[in-house]
Amino acid sequence: MAEEGSAGAVQEVPAQVSPLEAQCNTMRGELLTIEQRVRRLVGDPLHGEAAAQAMLAVRHLEDARMRIGKVIQHTAGLGVSCWDDKSRKPADDGR
Repeated sequence: MAEEGSAGAVQEVPAQVSPLEAQCNTMRGELLTIEQRVRRLVGDPLHGEAAAQAMLAVRHLEDARMRIGKVIQHTAGLGVSCWDDKSRKPADDGR
């Protein structure tokens, strides 16, 4: 929804954000901060297993941010999992 500002310019009015969405966005921001710190570790001269574990931690943090984003989508009614589709039947594996 748009409103006319004091100088006559049109400004967007932000939509109301639910408390759950606000919490999720806060957590996603915190996870991004941690992810960036861990990425700096990956850039340090780590070798072998240490570098692999640091990169794996980055991937898990990315996944956590995405999953929390999915919480927002699902509660807003924007995302429907294929597992929510009751008409879906398991694939026949040929046995």
